[in-house]
Amino acid sequence: RAFGRERAERRVLARRGRRLADAIVRRTRAVGTVRAVAEATALLTTAAVLLATALSGAGPAAAAAAIAIAGIATPSARDLTRVPEYRSAYTVSAERIAAELTRPRHPRPPASAPPLPDGPGEIELTGVWLAGVLTPVSAHVPAGSVVALVGPNGSGKSTLLSVIAGLTPPDGGTVRLDGADIAAARPSSVRSAIGLAGPDLPLLRGTVGENVRYADPRVDGRRLHTTIRASGLADLLADLPNGLRTEVREHGGGLSSGQRQRIALARALLTRPRLLLLDEADAHLDASAAGVIDRVIADFPGTVIVVTHRPERLATADVVWRLASGVLKAERPGVPPYGFARAALPGGPGASAAPAR
Repeated sequence: RAFGRERAERRVLARRGRRLADAIVRRTRAVGTVRAVAEATALLTTAAVLLATALSGAGPAAAAAAIAIAGIATPSARDLTRVPEYRSAYTVSAERIAAELTRPRHPRPPASAPPLPDGPGEIELTGVWLAGVLTPVSAHVPAGSVVALVGPNGSGKSTLLSVIAGLTPPDGGTVRLDGADIAAARPSSVRSAIGLAGPDLPLLRGTVGENVRYADPRVDGRRLHTTIRASGLADLLADLPNGLRTEVREHGGGLSSGQRQRIALARALLTRPRLLLLDEADAHLDASAAGVIDRVIADFPGTVIVVTHRPERLATADVVWRLASGVLKAERPGVPPYGFARAALPGGPGASAAPAR
């Protein structure tokens, strides 16, 4: 959803499901064939022995035959008793799949909805609240600003970014990007205008190039090259054995934190967004890797909101947002903190918030 690839992922899931189903059928047929051959061989062998014994006129032949047949039939009958077990497992799996497919989905604007207007990346929150996470808050971020979002673990920083990105609908209020409500705009235009990077958006299994191009698989070579340079990925590609064709495991396994972050940054910058949301993109990085993110933020032409715990990041931000217990407060570096003027908001709990100048 963050990169507007829901339909593509559904097609991938459908293809994998069909391949899995075909593989299960092939396996079942193969196992059944092997078992049939084994059983047939055992039966033919037993029949031959019984026939030879009967022709010889031996008396105990009938008893021996009955015992042999019972011994052969018992394992097959035992296998039949597992049919209810298989059916039970199927029923449970089918119910879980059906529950997932029928899970309520957030309503999306129709494809005919208007696209976001062009703009430099001005953000405006008006009475935005989310039950249990955010009290109503209103704030304005001028285009080109860098906002550092800080707060204790579990305070809702990632959720706030998700609301601003249009991935989590708020319980009330609106988020506007360059004057347009993102909830009423064409989803594809919202996804192109907002770039995201963070731990909730890990790298996918594939190649480095596939991960970078994930937001726009049809990107031309010129824009891809520009993105690689802007994200500081060029130096990394020079060190990788196969460059953009280097294989990446699920969640970026096999790569360092700094390497994963550079690839994630390139993916976020590919669509030339006007708003860049970074969720602890500089966490657990050494000075060199963190310096790459510093340069990306400094050179980014639009607006940046970054969740961070680095004191030096706060010093270079235009505005610092502090989130705690659902309350968002703003301050400017080097200036005494200013809070939010609180007022009742119709249709929402708690209070609204607007920067007190």
